[in-house]
Amino acid sequence: MSPFYIGLSLLSNDVGPYGNRPLSNRTLHDEGRRILSLLDGTSLSSTSPIHTEEGGRPYFGDRHADFSISHSERAAAATYYAGDSQNTAVRVGCDIQQVHPAKNREGIARRFFSLPEQKYIAAGAGSRERINRFYHIWVLKESYLKAKGLAVWGMEQVPSFAAENSPHHLGGPGCEMGMSFFLYELGDDRADFFMLAVCLPFSFRPVIRWFSAESLPETSIAEINAVVSPEKTVSPKM
Repeated sequence: MSPFYIGLSLLSNDVGPYGNRPLSNRTLHDEGRRILSLLDGTSLSSTSPIHTEEGGRPYFGDRHADFSISHSERAAAATYYAGDSQNTAVRVGCDIQQVHPAKNREGIARRFFSLPEQKYIAAGAGSRERINRFYHIWVLKESYLKAKGLAVWGMEQVPSFAAENSPHHLGGPGCEMGMSFFLYELGDDRADFFMLAVCLPFSFRPVIRWFSAESLPETSIAEINAVVSPEKTVSPKM
């Protein structure tokens, strides 16, 4: 069994006949804590003492387990590593984003994405695929930032996730060996649609568990292994 888990939950934001009201960040953060509590088997309320690094990254201070929490719109996600006394420096990262067609994708891509990544997005067949490809790159980069404890303004330190020689491939980034990335689509583009990426230190496939009455279909889009040689990189066709 993999020691890595992804916990997911969808919250309802129905407010009757007057439409939907956005959920507060506090509500979503508390839901992420609830998911983490269930994965960890301990009580981690919003007042529980979880330590934070200088850059703000949360961590358990008393054991080797690690976690990362993310939320977007009405979805909350937590990636969890159960802990191993032989691996005391394991760090995981997680990012989930609801797909918004109206987002300023071009400006963000020009500022934060490498040229191969921009070409990967532009090579999408149609507007919908280009939107999806933008989110592929965005959540992969965010998962790396969260694993490293970097803020979004540290984006220049994130490796490129697009294959140099093919605009239709995602490729392994040129960072340290032993890092793996798992990319998922949740739902479909007709209703709730989310991109999810996790960064793990090993190539174990994470186990996905839902912790809400409502769930979304999951599609595994890519598994990317970070290696030194580009020829050895897992670059699945998109």
